[in-house]
Amino acid sequence: MQVPAAQPPLVATKWFVPRLRADRVERARLRERLEQSRHTVLVSAPAGSGKSVLLADWAATYGERVAWLSLEPGDDDPCRFANYLLATLRNAAITTWSEYLDGAAGEETLDATLAQVLNEVAAGGNRANLILDDYHVVGSRRPSIG
Repeated sequence: MQVPAAQPPLVATKWFVPRLRADRVERARLRERLEQSRHTVLVSAPAGSGKSVLLADWAATYGERVAWLSLEPGDDDPCRFANYLLATLRNAAITTWSEYLDGAAGEETLDATLAQVLNEVAAGGNRANLILDDYHVVGSRRPSIG
């Protein structure tokens, strides 16, 4: 039997919505399109074009709960990603799930845990939006859940 590897502590700033600068470029038309959307939206543009600023501006003015997760290379580890996703959802008060995955769970346990959390979110009636900022930097080690 393999001894579980300790998971490093989570960096709380990864689920903070970035602060907005007063001199930012207003993108009212794009923000309006985000407000009208009720499904999955992919914001794609070259680096430095203001995607994160647009989403942070929209999150600051949006009338519903927003859960923000800033991703970076290395977040494609399933347990690491799940830990951050759960912390993000909990921080935004979308779920009450309070246990982190220990990093030693097999894929079946990981899938079951995420399914349980997502079912809790769906049944809870909490309207919210999940923003995965810089998702393009995350590779894929295995097929997605579902």
